[in-house]
Amino acid sequence: ASLYDYTHGEKYEDEESYIKEFLPKKLDVELYYVNHKSFVYDIEIVFRTVFTIGAIVMGKDDFKEPYEID
Repeated sequence: ASLYDYTHGEKYEDEESYIKEFLPKKLDVELYYVNHKSFVYDIEIVFRTVFTIGAIVMGKDDFKEPYEID
């Protein structure tokens, strides 16, 4: 959810739209983790984080929504 916040949360300029539109999605990602936690999923998150950081360093700024969002 922190990575999702970093890649998507900054697109919301005002607090109201952040709370109404973005925060429910971020909470969906956090809830998905709670319901699907496992060692394999943790390893996947580590790899996705490394990939995302690398993509940001290379200049990418447009990321798709994570599959954890319903």
